[in-house]
Amino acid sequence: MKRNSFFSICLPIFVMLGLHAQCSFAQAPPALETITAEDGSIWERVSAPGFGNAQNSCIVSLCSYKGDLYALTRNEATGFELWRTQSGVWAQVSAPGFTDGPMHELMNSSYGKLFEFNGWLYVGVSSGYEGAFLYRSIGNEIWRFDGMQWEPVVSNSIDEDESGTISAIDGCAADDGVTTAEITDASSSWAADQWKGGILRITSGAGKGRVFLIAGNTATTLTVQQNEAANTEVDGAETEYT
Repeated sequence: MKRNSFFSICLPIFVMLGLHAQCSFAQAPPALETITAEDGSIWERVSAPGFGNAQNSCIVSLCSYKGDLYALTRNEATGFELWRTQSGVWAQVSAPGFTDGPMHELMNSSYGKLFEFNGWLYVGVSSGYEGAFLYRSIGNEIWRFDGMQWEPVVSNSIDEDESGTISAIDGCAADDGVTTAEITDASSSWAADQWKGGILRITSGAGKGRVFLIAGNTATTLTVQQNEAANTEVDGAETEYT
């Protein structure tokens, strides 16, 4: 199946004059510019292009929640941004662990969504790159907001069972004939195959953002398998070289 291509430019938000009264905003953002369309309708520009960041190429979702209008941006350079009209002024929203984590600067919202459900504002975003692109295949995430607190629903942030420091790497030579590699943490003392079937995420250094399957482990060494490109399994086994 052919994937649709995208073309985006840095656009501001326009709202039709008269819609303010129909929306549940505590205080609507002020008009920065007014234009008249060909059909005679009058529109107001209520945001700066890209909220002042030219890398915010488009707005993928808008949602009204508890009197504020929320906007989710697409940003291929530094990751998605979330903005809201707080007291009528646009302000960027920071969700600790979501918008400021070591992995989340790579997240994007090409297929993102804002949605209110049972009193919560839900935010869903996708990984920065897909398919054959490496380093950023970290999956989608869903977070929710009650107006005061953010919490992860589907996220890397709620599933860290162990952490450590890499002391040695083996089996990564080109064309070495094996698809797996070994990553050692000399300070560990794991039970045999304790982490088999799990996921290893690199959170710092040159490999930050990489995700590997764990094929097995000894007391100090993980045997890992790269699994970041699409359609690379044969008979249920991964064939990517790590």
